[in-house]
Amino acid sequence: MNAAGTGMRRLAGGHWTWVRAEYSPDGRHIVVGADRGGLLSALWVMRSDGKGLHRITRPSLQAFWPGWSPDGRRIVFTDNCCQFGSNIWTVRPSGRDLRKLTHFSPQPLQGGFASYSPNGRRIVLQFNGKCPARGLCRYFYVMNADGSGLHAVRTGVANTFLTDWGPAA
Repeated sequence: MNAAGTGMRRLAGGHWTWVRAEYSPDGRHIVVGADRGGLLSALWVMRSDGKGLHRITRPSLQAFWPGWSPDGRRIVFTDNCCQFGSNIWTVRPSGRDLRKLTHFSPQPLQGGFASYSPNGRRIVLQFNGKCPARGLCRYFYVMNADGSGLHAVRTGVANTFLTDWGPAA
């Protein structure tokens, strides 16, 4: 739909759950996590008109929460949808060049819900590394786009969970 809320049209359907659809920076493609095909979750890319839908992650990754890099060359996502032990990965929009950026273990350590900084050099994410065992996390984390330099950012707000860097100002 357009910004005024008119002109709405369905791009993907069926009895599937489609989560966090996001346009590529050039507006030509959309990435989305879905349980399409009976999978727990996988990433799918389509043209912005809804045509050319294809899966870009293997079913065993249980990929979800995708986000484009600002240059459109990579997609960041979380594995192990809805389970403990999640990590952050990137992949090209073609499904090639899969890279695991974090290696959180043992359980219950996990990270997720990542997004790129406006310049593409950093990634913000949720990680439970400094969180008490029973919740009330007051941190989010930032790392370099290659997975190095992970560090906590204290918010002072209980239950800090979802993060999104947002667009450049």
